[in-house]
Amino acid sequence: MRVNIDLTRLRDAINPSFYPLLTCRSRFLVLKGGGGSGKSHFVVQKHLIRILLALHKGYRHRFVFYRKTQRELRDSVFDLIQYYLNLWNVAPAVDVNRTRMEFTFPGGSQILCRGLDDKAKLKSSEGITSAVMEEAFEFTKSELKWVDMYTRGKPPPGSYQQITLMFNPEDESHFLNDMFFLNQREDTTVHESTFRDNRFLPERNKKVLQDLEHENPELYRIFGLGLWGVLTTVIYTRYKVLADHHWPKTFDERIYGLDFGYNNPTALIEIRFVDQVPYCRELLYETKLTNSDRIKRIRKIGINKTDVIYADSEDPGSIEEIYDEGYNIKGCDKFPGSVKAGIDYVKSLELVIHDKATNIKREFRRYSWKVDKEERVLDEPVKLDDHACDAIRYALHSHKLAADPGFRVVK
Repeated sequence: MRVNIDLTRLRDAINPSFYPLLTCRSRFLVLKGGGGSGKSHFVVQKHLIRILLALHKGYRHRFVFYRKTQRELRDSVFDLIQYYLNLWNVAPAVDVNRTRMEFTFPGGSQILCRGLDDKAKLKSSEGITSAVMEEAFEFTKSELKWVDMYTRGKPPPGSYQQITLMFNPEDESHFLNDMFFLNQREDTTVHESTFRDNRFLPERNKKVLQDLEHENPELYRIFGLGLWGVLTTVIYTRYKVLADHHWPKTFDERIYGLDFGYNNPTALIEIRFVDQVPYCRELLYETKLTNSDRIKRIRKIGINKTDVIYADSEDPGSIEEIYDEGYNIKGCDKFPGSVKAGIDYVKSLELVIHDKATNIKREFRRYSWKVDKEERVLDEPVKLDDHACDAIRYALHSHKLAADPGFRVVK
């Protein structure tokens, strides 16, 4: 197949802040920034451009995009790569394996999407010419060293090997701060960005980030300004993380929490109770799902139709449609003050989170109270990246009220 490559309007497609990094050949390219700064988009653009140039010059690449777990990849970088293949009209020439999450290009270049939890697939990821660590804040120092070790060997003539790391600077005590910022490395290029550097960001997304300045200055420092921070207004701190091989196979009771979304993720959380302790793991965390898609996912997961699913009661149509499929789904209990009451109840529990539930863990790190202009902490959470948090609250609080409704005063 003949492929014509036209890069004459490349500057129009890439944010000016990132454009000079197209020619960066440092061993480590570290992209630290706030929310919506365009880091992920640029990284996909750069690697696709490198593959197109390799095709023109007659050599091939084998790139690997890593996430902490394999399941997270489909709804993030995998979909983003497909988006640009279609946008740039390259998709007809590319073989896409959705099951293995691999892209094979004319000339033999490949992009592989791999989770560090899938060791079997990692063994086949040899001959890597460059690697990307998306949401690098979720990785450990030893995992970064593992990626560095496997991104070795002689690159194609005229090419280079690079490890790209992208992250929001959520905690200044993280090893990435010490490794790349407090200590200067000769083999590293560091780039910092904010949402103001992204000329393609929709206005509604900008407003969410701008509002953080008044809702929670700590969150704004991290996700608005892209600066290192330490969140002191985090809501959930009383939980522990449990590895998969210790996860309870038997339990006393099981319920589910479901938060609907389309542009935002649909979050489905399973909660197992063992001696009244709730064990939480994520079963679904995916955007662009219609209700028909959700039903297919629920059916594939194999949820027992006798177990209760507590869902967002503000979407009664979706609840009714899932109920009609035979599932025991109920709207969560909502009343004035129910969000604060639900949070307080969840905070009173000793939660256990599955080690591979990276979206729950990420949300828990960020889920914070609003702060007023006098820096007083308010009894209202910031609405930012809270989909799994909401699903967990729906399930636990509504289930508690169903077992012991008591009474409440409604103003």
